[in-house]
Amino acid sequence: MRALGVDLGEKRIGIAVSDSKTPSSANDTGQAGQICWDTNQDERLTTATAAKELAIQGLDSKKQRKVIDQVAASVILQSWLDNRT
Repeated sequence: MRALGVDLGEKRIGIAVSDSKTPSSANDTGQAGQICWDTNQDERLTTATAAKELAIQGLDSKKQRKVIDQVAASVILQSWLDNRT
């Protein structure tokens, strides 16, 4: 199963996809996999967390604009994956 993290920004939508895949009969036959929504994931501070991470990597706020929602989606996805185990 692959997981999808989505950050709905005011101007952009960030999307992150997990790279781990567990074989299942639905995927083996080419059918669409099951979609589960987790609306309990708290994403209020993910953009701030993403901005801090990008600043550590040396990106100023202007350069961050292009990728901040994608990084925030990665933060959401990683948090969800961490809390599943």
